[in-house]
Amino acid sequence: MPIYFPQINASGLITQRPYQAGLHFSTTTQVLPGGSQQAWGWRGMGLSNFPDRHLGQWDLNYSAITDAEVAVLLAFFTEMRGRLGEFTYLDPSGNLIPASEDFAAASWTKQTVSVGPEAADPFGGNRARLMTGTGENSMMWCTILPDGGAGGYVLNVSLWAKATTEGQQLMLSFIDSGFSIISSVVLPVPQTWTRIDHCATLASNSYVRVLIGGGGTWPGTGISMFGAQCVPMPGPGGYTRTPGNPGLHPKCRFDTDAFSPRYVGPNQISLKLPIVEYF
Repeated sequence: MPIYFPQINASGLITQRPYQAGLHFSTTTQVLPGGSQQAWGWRGMGLSNFPDRHLGQWDLNYSAITDAEVAVLLAFFTEMRGRLGEFTYLDPSGNLIPASEDFAAASWTKQTVSVGPEAADPFGGNRARLMTGTGENSMMWCTILPDGGAGGYVLNVSLWAKATTEGQQLMLSFIDSGFSIISSVVLPVPQTWTRIDHCATLASNSYVRVLIGGGGTWPGTGISMFGAQCVPMPGPGGYTRTPGNPGLHPKCRFDTDAFSPRYVGPNQISLKLPIVEYF
């Protein structure tokens, strides 16, 4: 099972703002004898045995954390032996759902659900979809943590939804590899765009999926949907579109061998930790 960068308290805190996130594309340029310049990228360009996307870099910033929270980070840093150890980083500014708007993508499995054409979304664009349940218990799901091992982690799933009929409800759930519900909630969906969300602390080390619908809440009706998101936080956070900025980064390490907290007051410590993703 993977080793995850820790959430340092019960609220699911990973880092504090402001923190920096960067993208590495590894572009090579060459000036030809005639004076023209050529450039090509090694990542996300379809090359064999190279990454199919950019790699990430983060400077995690902790401006005011407690002694207990520093102890969690120090224990993990020591376990990793600084730069040496490999871990999985769940980015709070990313999105664990592989296709947040394209509900026809292969990453979504659908049961008695038809995907309609693109429609107006809550931000004035045209990226929403009318999703129509065609059975008595319509539902759709996707995998967010394919390797599992995240028991005790805090996650939040969210979705913009707009009902076509009055009195609509919808269930949001986290489910395990056996399709057992880890945590779920049934929420009202009005006939105006509303962002619904559900926060849970995972009580399973199985691989984890997000389930939309089910529980008899989607019986043959249409619901406009946009922007499905899952983040390692108690709240939904700002929206991140995928594919583009994934939240799951399975090959990361610290980019320093120094753990240097600065004590600014009683039970108040500041700290910076750089992380890089590699291939």
